[in-house]
Amino acid sequence: MSDDLRAVRDFMNGRVATVPSPRLRNRVLAGPRPRRRWYLWAVPLTAAAVALATIAAVGLLARHDEPPPAGFTRGPELDVAAVFAELEAAAPKTRVPRLPAGGYLYSRRETVDEPGPRVFEYWEELNGLVPVKQRVDGQDVDSRPSIAEIARSARERLAQEGPDLLHPTPAWLAALPTDPDRLVAVLRAGVPESDPTASRCAAVFSLADPLLPGPLRLALLKILAATPGVRASEVTIGGKRQYAVRYAGVSGPTELFFDPATAHAVGYAALLSQSDPGPSAGPQPDSVRLWTFKVVSKLP
Repeated sequence: MSDDLRAVRDFMNGRVATVPSPRLRNRVLAGPRPRRRWYLWAVPLTAAAVALATIAAVGLLARHDEPPPAGFTRGPELDVAAVFAELEAAAPKTRVPRLPAGGYLYSRRETVDEPGPRVFEYWEELNGLVPVKQRVDGQDVDSRPSIAEIARSARERLAQEGPDLLHPTPAWLAALPTDPDRLVAVLRAGVPESDPTASRCAAVFSLADPLLPGPLRLALLKILAATPGVRASEVTIGGKRQYAVRYAGVSGPTELFFDPATAHAVGYAALLSQSDPGPSAGPQPDSVRLWTFKVVSKLP
């Protein structure tokens, strides 16, 4: 893994507070070099933006005998078709919240594995998900280059090149094709063949889940459902039942967690090993990242 990819992956995994530069984020989004990363994993590229690149490449592998993170319990393997049928039934009912002019997308991203929980908070302008503020464990932090410099560069890029998967706007997301085949073409634009389409879907969920219109959410779920080898299971995280959708990431097996009632993505896990001890146990996670979003009208 290159130093650039590791920098983005570590940021997305909450190991460092420094936000990767726009140049680096753009390079990662262009896809792994002959070898392979995430933004999450990734997917946040700017707090959330870095997600797009991260989930695409992460898949941290650890020792198979490590215990699961506290508060994580794996349930039974589930029928894939039944799980996606439930999620796809819920997806069209989701609504994008009211978006105030000049508002922000706030995201809270929590690590729940060793050496202990950490909380990363980000505020991004709704127009292009431009990062303007971040906190780590409740403390305001800056980065190098500074958040102000990153924001300025992101706004310039947005003005010159328009929105894309790295800097989407609500209007741009609403205009994306909802036919899965056409959407795949957008997700895979400029992406190496080795980069799984499922990783790109996961990155979009991690980047901008609350901004996804119901039809777009449904299309992303249909793409995941059609992924070769995809599996599903039940997990309990912090006492709440979720669905885990497992797919082969760039660097190893990865799971994306969904709320069964809403079809909102709520986190992901990089699994310990590519070996699977069986349907009842299932591979245990090396790292678990959970997120929540909220649209706000002003900075704290």
